[in-house]
Formats: sequence, structure tokens, C-alpha cells
Amino acid sequence: ERWLKSTRNKRLVLRVDVESSARLMTDLGRRLLARSLATLLDNASQHATRRDGPIEFHIREVPTEGSHVLLDAYDDGGVWSIADATSLCQPLAKGRKNAASAGLGLFNARRSLEAIGGSLTFRERKDAPGAYAIRLEIPRA
Repeated sequence: ERWLKSTRNKRLVLRVDVESSARLMTDLGRRLLARSLATLLDNASQHATRRDGPIEFHIREVPTEGSHVLLDAYDDGGVWSIADATSLCQPLAKGRKNAASAGLGLFNARRSLEAIGGSLTFRERKDAPGAYAIRLEIPRA
């Protein structure tokens, strides 16, 4: 909600379905998680180019047990053209559509999550072959 208010974004509709025990005990941890999520939303907003309306960006919790909460973040924009999904979290890496920025957003989001003991990876979606979801792992409280 804070990101939507701060950007006044009209090209992205955000849905969040998360009910987890991912609680970060420090202000720094909360800021790093917020930075990672804002970066993902900025990235999705930058690439949201649909003529018939805004892109819907969905963050949902993946039911699981263990030491980490799993979240999948994805849009309804269709199949992505990704030659190597693992390279997208490296500095200056871009997808096949040239972005206006240098390609540091996903790298910075991954580094922020790693600083709190989490991770950010890409995986192909089971419900939409050829489309990818961003998987976030956040330490469970």
C-alpha cells in the first residue's frame, strides 16, 4: 500500500495473499524486506505495457513447513522471454526486452533478501508453462 501511494502507479494492480509467520524482528530487516518488495514492484511496473489495462501483480504464499516462508510473485502479463532465468539476479543482467535502467533492480532485491537470511530465485510456473514466478524465501519467525 505504501509503494502504491508513493508511486501513484496506474499501470500495476497489486494483490497480496500472505498469511505467514514471516516476522522480522529488527527495523533493518523490515527495511530490507520492504526495499526488496518495492524493487520487484518497480521492475514489474516498468515492464507493464498492456494496452487493454493494467498488469495485475500477485504475491501469494506457498503453503510449506520449515525454516522459511515461501512467496511467489508473478504478473498476469503472459509468457516471458527469458534465455537464462538464473542470470536475471546478476548485476547488469536484463531480460530480452531492453529496460530503461541498467539492470540492477533484481540484483539489489536478491542482495537485500540474502542480508536477512532469505533468497530470491526464478522458477517456471506450473499453471502457465513458459511463464515465470519470482520465488522469495523469508526466514520464518
